[in-house]
Amino acid sequence: MDISVLVLQIVTILVSITSLIVSFISTLVENRKKHYIKIVTEQRLKNKEIVRKSISDILSFAHPCIVSEFDENSMKNCCARASDVESILKRFYKEDAAVLNATDQLLDVLQKWLNKTASAEEVESARKALLYEYSVYDFSDWQFIKSQSTGKRSGSDDFDAIYAQSKKNFSSSAF
Repeated sequence: MDISVLVLQIVTILVSITSLIVSFISTLVENRKKHYIKIVTEQRLKNKEIVRKSISDILSFAHPCIVSEFDENSMKNCCARASDVESILKRFYKEDAAVLNATDQLLDVLQKWLNKTASAEEVESARKALLYEYSVYDFSDWQFIKSQSTGKRSGSDDFDAIYAQSKKNFSSSAF
């Protein structure tokens, strides 16, 4: 056997082994990335559903059609839903704080309504403020989840930019 053929076979074997190793590492990295995105996206969607349901419940208790039936039990339910929201959103993020503060304001007005020291207009105003803040947050969160699901790692700065743009596009007078 000629030495050049032997060297060529060794080089071919080394290239094949290197190719297999690079392919394996590349696949491993890509799978980790996909797994991370899947876990993060699924958790964000779960959190989004909890917040959406809780805010919806609070808004329904304050709806003009049924606020006249608001009682102590309704207040307890609203506080429980607000706690659900608070367990997911964090006050140290200004976008989250906007929703939490609007929730707190509505709860305060509902407590005054219960004590007969607030008007229906005050309840509706606080309700609309929460609806506005949550609508901006929800829309921004959905846009963020969509961008994240494409495989791009996104952080709070990306969400902040999406939120700022959404806030510009949403008119509070429409609520």
